Amino acid sequence: MRRVLVAHGSAVAVLLITIGPARAASRPMNGADLRVRVTGPSARVKTGDVLDYAVQVHNAGPAAVGSATAVAWLPAQIAVISYDDGRCHERAATLRCPVSLASGETRTVHILGIVKPAATGAFRVRAKALWARDPIPGNNHAALAARVAPSTDVAVRLSAPRHMPRMGWAALAVTVVNRGPNPSRRVTLHVGAHGARLAAPAGHHCKITGDGAGGRFLHCALGWMASGAGHTLYVRVRPSSGGRVLVQDFAASASPELGDRRPGNNTATARVRPAR
Repeated sequence: MRRVLVAHGSAVAVLLITIGPARAASRPMNGADLRVRVTGPSARVKTGDVLDYAVQVHNAGPAAVGSATAVAWLPAQIAVISYDDGRCHERAATLRCPVSLASGETRTVHILGIVKPAATGAFRVRAKALWARDPIPGNNHAALAARVAPSTDVAVRLSAPRHMPRMGWAALAVTVVNRGPNPSRRVTLHVGAHGARLAAPAGHHCKITGDGAGGRFLHCALGWMASGAGHTLYVRVRPSSGGRVLVQDFAASASPELGDRRPGNNTATARVRPAR
């Protein structure tokens, strides 16, 4: 800035002249301003987990917008199950939704996905609002990161007699094996019997639950199971009044700390008819 003396008659004036660009007054925004946010699981997830992600688009500007598009990209580790907006279209794990928002209005789309059995590593769920006339494009996109926890493969096999004696007890052989590469801290076994009575096997942490008329259930805490380790439990069973025995609900699953890369072999069933 420099001073300039200007003489006019007997008066002297001092003018202040600024050198360089003048600081322009901020002009108020007169258009729409789309802002994007993604919420959902942001820590460690397990294979087989069902995840709920919310993609939120908010119009923070004073004007409405009627021709924008919100896009969400799901990573390869997640398979899309459903989304709650019929105006959206999904292809190859990419969801596109038309967006029309008044000033101050917010739209949220919920996306349900499942972590694939073979998923590993870190991933990101990304979303972006596409609108060419947005004055602040830097807040048009968002992402949320998570990581798939190490998984294992707990398999279950059930061996049952061909026929159930009308009197006395028979034995079910239940084998649980950790076929995966990682140990599991806690493995839990559930055995269910419909139309039969179960007895808890000795030497294991098992207890009978569900003592109603519909059947009995056995809950066993097998504890730590190293890679390649297995347990075989012999569960005594005898028919209750009503005929055949149907073992309906039997499953072995890893602890919440681990997922299972092959969930299809976590369950085994058997149907046993009473002897004639």
